[in-house]
Amino acid sequence: ASFATRAKSDHAIRFHAKGRNSVLDLVYCHYFVCLKEGPPPEEQKFTGYDQADDYVKLLRERKILGSL
Repeated sequence: ASFATRAKSDHAIRFHAKGRNSVLDLVYCHYFVCLKEGPPPEEQKFTGYDQADDYVKLLRERKILGSL
């Protein structure tokens, strides 16, 4: 399980051209992760070639709406 909490927020000034500027709201957060003991999950052998193959398959299955 994991959760996030709000942290300190800050302001900054960004300067633009022609003497213009803007105020930025910098918002930060804390991210907590609970680690659990146990056997590691099985590794999936998923290479870049497999990802490219799935992407090409997805492109070939597309439907062009409004075509003849």
